[in-house]
Amino acid sequence: MTSEAEEMDKSLLESMFREHWRSRRTEHATVSEQGAGTREITSRDLLDDGREVIIRHGAEAYRLKLTNSGKLLLTK
Repeated sequence: MTSEAEEMDKSLLESMFREHWRSRRTEHATVSEQGAGTREITSRDLLDDGREVIIRHGAEAYRLKLTNSGKLLLTK
């Protein structure tokens, strides 16, 4: 069970993530397309200046983290 503060933090992060992507889509309307519905984005765009981001997929939350060795780790 998560605390109310953690839920608020998660909600704020999700809102910031959504707003970030809304602005990125309008700023960079020329996102590279590699086929029907496939977009290419950089990990830097995804993570911004941070080392991890929460990705919401339906009711599930996934954490994408940049490791100290420069690799990406996706966990549920």
